Amino acid sequence: MADATVALMILTVCVVWFCICEQQLQKQMQRASQEIYISRIGKEVADRYYDSHQPVTEQRGKYTVRAMADKVVVMEGAKTRLLITK
Repeated sequence: MADATVALMILTVCVVWFCICEQQLQKQMQRASQEIYISRIGKEVADRYYDSHQPVTEQRGKYTVRAMADKVVVMEGAKTRLLITK
């Protein structure tokens, strides 16, 4: 009886650990996807700046992207998400 209880406890700990790790991986994947999206929209607006040589400001969903001669800024509300300077 004690062996079964110990085995059940070990199995329970393993399942809980697996669930916690899976949640963390999902959060990391979501964050990585968001960072890729932010980088991509920053690059697209920077390319538009280099085509026209005029400062460009664009709204993409909840992000505001500004490209100027010396920097590219991606903002989410008042929060700077990406800043690239020369």
